[in-house]
Amino acid sequence: MGEWFVQLMSEQTFLPTMDPRIARVVESLEKDLSVSPSLAELASVAFLSVSQLKALFKKETGKTTGEYLLTLRMNKARALLVHTDYPVSLIASQVGYQDLSAFSRRFASHFGYPPRKLRFKQ
Repeated sequence: MGEWFVQLMSEQTFLPTMDPRIARVVESLEKDLSVSPSLAELASVAFLSVSQLKALFKKETGKTTGEYLLTLRMNKARALLVHTDYPVSLIASQVGYQDLSAFSRRFASHFGYPPRKLRFKQ
């Protein structure tokens, strides 16, 4: 029985844990996608210098803070477009874009299709 347990444990894949300082930064970014915090603000959340934050964040997530925030924003926008009937302009502002055309360009660049493609009624 013990050998079987050891064999099962050796076959398990465990998710790597994220550095708690970076986890706080990620949580801060996810809290309100309409805000664009500065690197200095994010560094203070993590109790790191800006250069330490940049290096550790990239190591932990594989992305810069800006790339990570963009991914969060675009995924949230896509989910809102698919699952709500909110106007595209409202969705844009909820994910940090005041200019609808800038949002549409960024969305199309990120996903390869414009936001209106996800809407049946426009």
